[in-house]
Amino acid sequence: MKIGIVADYYLKSGGSVNFVNSELENFEILKKDFKGQVSYEYIVTNKSAFDDLNKRYDNVVYFNKENLINRISLFLSSVDIIRKLIFKLNINSFENFLKKKNISLLIFLTPSKLVYFCRRIDFISTIWELEYKTHPYLPEYKNIYFDLKERDNISKFISLYSYAIFVGTKKSGDDFSKFYSCDLSRIIQKYTQSTIVNKAKNFKAQKPSTENFEYIFYPAQFWSHKNHKFIVDAFEEIKKNNIDLKCIFTGSDKGYLKKIKQLIEEKELNDFFIFYDYLSDEEIINLYLNCQAVIIPSIVGSYAFPHVEAFYFKKIVFGSVENLDMEFRKRVVEIDLNSPENFIKKYVENFKQKENIDNMIKLNKDFYDKNFSTEVNTKVYKSIIEKYLSKII
Repeated sequence: MKIGIVADYYLKSGGSVNFVNSELENFEILKKDFKGQVSYEYIVTNKSAFDDLNKRYDNVVYFNKENLINRISLFLSSVDIIRKLIFKLNINSFENFLKKKNISLLIFLTPSKLVYFCRRIDFISTIWELEYKTHPYLPEYKNIYFDLKERDNISKFISLYSYAIFVGTKKSGDDFSKFYSCDLSRIIQKYTQSTIVNKAKNFKAQKPSTENFEYIFYPAQFWSHKNHKFIVDAFEEIKKNNIDLKCIFTGSDKGYLKKIKQLIEEKELNDFFIFYDYLSDEEIINLYLNCQAVIIPSIVGSYAFPHVEAFYFKKIVFGSVENLDMEFRKRVVEIDLNSPENFIKKYVENFKQKENIDNMIKLNKDFYDKNFSTEVNTKVYKSIIEKYLSKII
């Protein structure tokens, strides 16, 4: 049986790229377990992503969803009657592409419109966070009604037709089941490794060449929901209390960076913040290894890669917990997002109580080792593929 692993993404950095790269590495490891019984094609829909992955893997193919016919088909495919007409007239270019490749099953690593073209082929989906349902008031969701409607339609389609659905946490699975009336038996919770962690093995820490100071670290793209503003407000208190601490931000601009820099300027806090846009994995590893702590004040998300990475690098995490999955809530030092002063209090208190910090760090590292290893991740994929094989044989 040949399986198509679909990576329908276009970003160059961030959590989605980290996610896709990590999952592709898992499938490479899985090859030997099936001993010729199963083969893969990695299907990529973005040319630059294809060029990148084609350098690393032998079995990468490109499906051009951006040509005129495919763009029109995808645009219209969310309408059920038009989608049925596309199938009836046999002008479904994606399924025709899959037939030529002799692919029997698809595994989508990202949410994708291409699921609309999978009515004659079984597919497994991946669902990320549902903040567009749980937090529709966020600024990034204003003026994008049709995009949000599309996300909603894709999720509805997946709930009806997907053979199985991967989610990152139990909370994400419960949310999907609640919003889309999907049977929990089809929802499979699976954590994802971080490629940052995978590269960290045998890495020797070095002090940043220009930074010889204590700092907290927040690796996150500049979306409003990432809530960088909370950290800026907290550093007003740090300045007032003469605490020797800085903050390093890493991440690309998603429309919120200018506002954060203006706020820092207004509060005269320039000396307390350092900004990096794109950094290599090795540079990010170095920042993790040398930081005092990781702070994650995001107002959405059941967990994020920085949580996992901090656990691995044995760093304490300060963050909001309201929307975290229960497994992550108990592994974070909770801060009150309505009180920047609360962070200062928690930060000072916790670093005075070194024994408590050491205990939490050990528990978090144990949690990481138990749930985020390559063996655990590949076992989940292997189990669902074997289940599917038993169904069709």
